[in-house]
Amino acid sequence: NYTDRLMATYSTGRLKGGWYVSASFARRWAKEGYVAGTFYDGYSYFLSVDKKFGENNTLSFTTYGTPTRYGQAKATVQEAYDLAGTNYYNPAWGYQNGVKRNASVINTFQPQFILNDDWKINDKSKFMASAGFSFGKRKSSALDWNEAADPLPDYYKNMPSYIGDTLLRAFAEQKWREDVNHRQIDWDNLYEINRNSYDTIQNANGIQGNDMRINRSRYILSNRVKDQKRFNFNATYNTEFNKHIGLDAGLYYQLEIEENYREIADLLGGKYYLDVDQYAQYTYPGSFDASQNNLLAPNKLLTTGDKYGYDYKTNVHHGGLWVQPQFTFGKVNFFAAAQLMFTSFWRDGLFKNGLFPDSSLGKSAVQNFINYSFKAGVDYKIDGRNDIYANGAYYTAAPYVNDVFLSPETRNQVVSGVKSSQVYSAEAGYKYIGPVVKLRTTFFFTQDNNQTQTRSFYDDNLYTYVNYTLTGVNTRHMGAEAAIEAKLYRGFSASAVASIGRYIYTARPLATITENNLATTLATNETVYLKNFNVAGSPQMAYSFGLSYRSPQFWYVNLNFNYYDWMWVEASPARRTVEGVAPLEANSAQWNSIIDQERLKGQFTMDFFAGYSWLL
Repeated sequence: NYTDRLMATYSTGRLKGGWYVSASFARRWAKEGYVAGTFYDGYSYFLSVDKKFGENNTLSFTTYGTPTRYGQAKATVQEAYDLAGTNYYNPAWGYQNGVKRNASVINTFQPQFILNDDWKINDKSKFMASAGFSFGKRKSSALDWNEAADPLPDYYKNMPSYIGDTLLRAFAEQKWREDVNHRQIDWDNLYEINRNSYDTIQNANGIQGNDMRINRSRYILSNRVKDQKRFNFNATYNTEFNKHIGLDAGLYYQLEIEENYREIADLLGGKYYLDVDQYAQYTYPGSFDASQNNLLAPNKLLTTGDKYGYDYKTNVHHGGLWVQPQFTFGKVNFFAAAQLMFTSFWRDGLFKNGLFPDSSLGKSAVQNFINYSFKAGVDYKIDGRNDIYANGAYYTAAPYVNDVFLSPETRNQVVSGVKSSQVYSAEAGYKYIGPVVKLRTTFFFTQDNNQTQTRSFYDDNLYTYVNYTLTGVNTRHMGAEAAIEAKLYRGFSASAVASIGRYIYTARPLATITENNLATTLATNETVYLKNFNVAGSPQMAYSFGLSYRSPQFWYVNLNFNYYDWMWVEASPARRTVEGVAPLEANSAQWNSIIDQERLKGQFTMDFFAGYSWLL
């Protein structure tokens, strides 16, 4: 990701009056990373000021932030990797005037501010309270277009495999292999199209009779913006009643307001961009209102920095109380805990969408959830080196705000029947700590029921985004982990780690299917046959083996071998419905190719570290 790193840190120690100051600054950067077209330019800073009031109370102020800008490497299809001749092919960039330019750039800065008070009440009790505030934007750029062809080189209609004629396909494959400008974004062509694109816009900027002939960009670079403000408060009290019984208790509250919108980052040679919904134009040809992203400013002519497409806020309140007594009796230690939580959230639309004029602007219905949790654990020390333990929990959790709204970019509509999820979790293990060997094994089980999940994708047949909101999603994660570390001989040591699990869906969820360009619901309570399919997102098997040597002369080397496997592509709900395979014969080759879940190949990595330190 980056090739250079610079860091400086300074701390004062204790100053007169009980003041302490610590500061740090760092930068990481690369003109180009390992993957072509990527770059990195990240800064970070940290400042902490502490003031001691006597020996028992410390007030601290801390602020830190990481203003960062970097170009991404985008994933693509196997055909593109094969034709490019490398697994590091990146379709996100192209040459502009002979210089590489990345269309997918992340620009983020969200500084944090924390005020903390740490009070030692007496030898047995202490109290800590903190309040934090953060704000800032995360911008993610991408190409956008209207009344123009998809410019992305790996769009399926731009790939050779889409061409039916054998000779033309072979010619296209050769061009992909040999012409770098053909398999990357053609920036110069986009600028040329925009400079020569002129349209007459009737009633421009919503003014009746204001017909303007403009230089209209067909292609632009846009930013998806998340503008976040978050306030946190947390208080914790710890006490010991005697040598056997202690108590921890606390409360917390969080308020988060996040505005989501699109903005014009670059008009790419044109003068204006028209704020209309091109997908709605396909669905409702000739309808002026339906094509407007914002009826409060119809036919708006946009320039750099203007918001467009959608603009809405989500407001989330979350808080709770918890208590945890702890008991210590010789070889046996155990605890129990309980927590009561509330979550409240709603959507606030700032645009009046032409497709949903009655349900897009203003505040949605407030969603309220009361949740609770219980957990307990016991640890038994067989002797000074052997230890066994077990922990268990049951809790309910509110759904995420973005999973409850069927299409938050366009309207306030929420999925029916949404509930808090229910989680059962347990683990048990054994630990051995000896002078030569350290060993730990753990068995784990988690059942998560009644989850709500929303998955969205673009549908070429409907010319819009389709949303599958799933309710009643049940998943199970179970498995075992083991780790061992051993001293071999005079500074040499070895370690081994293994994790083996099984992560699956355990029920058939129900889907509510909507599209962004249609007010009616496409389907409700559509059964999705996900039961016994694998949960994607992480390897279900992972192994590591390491050798290291640490010298008395303050240098060290370490070599690690790592292997991970049993990884799966996420099972699409659209392909696991009756309608998804309706025309096909059950258990036929084509039927199975749609139903079967794709497994990714196992992967291997090796890490080598070496270091030396000396005293100045």
